[in-house]
Amino acid sequence: MDGIGRTNQAVMRLWQHTFSDDADVYMPLIYPPIKKDVVLFVSLNPSFSQEGFRAILRDTQYSQISPVDFFHWRNRARFDLGTAQAIEVLAKNKYAFFGKFKDIARYVAVDWEHIDLFFNRQTNQDAFKQAVYDDDILSEFGRRQLELSKGLVVEACPRVIVVANAFASRVFAEEFNAEFDEEHGYHTIQLHGQVVPVFLASMLTGQRAMDVNSYQRLRWHIKKTLDQIQ
Repeated sequence: MDGIGRTNQAVMRLWQHTFSDDADVYMPLIYPPIKKDVVLFVSLNPSFSQEGFRAILRDTQYSQISPVDFFHWRNRARFDLGTAQAIEVLAKNKYAFFGKFKDIARYVAVDWEHIDLFFNRQTNQDAFKQAVYDDDILSEFGRRQLELSKGLVVEACPRVIVVANAFASRVFAEEFNAEFDEEHGYHTIQLHGQVVPVFLASMLTGQRAMDVNSYQRLRWHIKKTLDQIQ
């Protein structure tokens, strides 16, 4: 079994350990194979929107799937990992959330990948924090998710990392001991014995997205950095 297969199996075991058979929760994020040598975008956690999933699945072989039924934990006996992976690929191709990631990848002429620091599907950030934190301290449930996602960051062997969420940026900086590089104007971490530039940012899309000028500066800075390290 490859690395992503082990991660998917591990997160399924975590859900089994954490939730009762009739818990009112959704299945965790299941990853397709992770691309390497990329611009790696990091977010906080996957959201869940029935309308969003229906738009993604429309005009595909999975168009008859009910997102709520497919992803609900109580229906896990019918949950198919391969289908879940295929849906994630479709989401990256069709979901507007990934549009700015694609724009940056085109601008810098480097392929991109995306992961979330946590696997639980929750749109409301306050509700998400309650699920993985106890009085601002990571719960065991949150810690075990984070350890799995840290492994995905290592597996991706990224050229640069862009953390596109303010809260995720704080978590990432703490977990990876990111240090600010005064000379180059970005943070750095060590992966595989190499220094990797990290851009700690806010959301790139949505109501709380960074403004146009800040986005242009970020995109320029990423390209400048890649040109220097290649």
